[in-house]
Amino acid sequence: MTADKILVLDADGRAGVACVQSLGAAGHAVHVGVRKLGSLTEQSRWCHQVHPQPAAEPIDGGVAWLTALDERHGFTLVVATTEASLRWLRSLPEDHPVRLKAVLPSDAALDAALDKSITTAIARELGLPVPPARELAQRRPGVHAADEAAPPTAWPVVLKPVRSKVVIDGRLA
Repeated sequence: MTADKILVLDADGRAGVACVQSLGAAGHAVHVGVRKLGSLTEQSRWCHQVHPQPAAEPIDGGVAWLTALDERHGFTLVVATTEASLRWLRSLPEDHPVRLKAVLPSDAALDAALDKSITTAIARELGLPVPPARELAQRRPGVHAADEAAPPTAWPVVLKPVRSKVVIDGRLA
C-alpha cells in the first residue's frame, strides 16, 4: 500500500498537531501548511514537508496558493483545521477538485455551522429547545447602545458573536 499524500492546513495549532500525529501514525505522508514557521508541528516525525501559508485574507490569495500547491503535490486529502482555511475551501465551487479532497458538506451546511443565527433558526424550525435570544446589530456611529436595544428581561445574559471570524480592514479577526 502506498501512503496517501495529505495536506493539513493551519497545522501549527493544537488541532493541526493532532491531525498530523494521527495521520502520520496511520502511515500517510503528511504535508503541513503553517502560518508561522517554527511550530511544534514542524518538529513532528510525522511531518513530511512544511509549506508556509499566506495570510487568511484576501481569500483569493489563499485559494491560489492552495490550488497551486495541490497541482504540484497531488494531495489525496486536504484537512482544514481552522475557520480561516475552511473559508478558502468554502469559496471554491462545491465540485472543485481541491474542495472535493477536503470532503466538505454543501455551502448551505457550512454556512449553518459557521453562523449561529442560521443554526438557531434551523433548531427552532426542527422544534428543538433554543434559549431566548435576540440579535444586536453592529453599532452605528453616533447611536448610543441604549437607543438600539431594550435591556434584558432575565438573567443570566450571555453575549456571543453570530460569527466567530469576520473580515475587518482586510484581515480575518
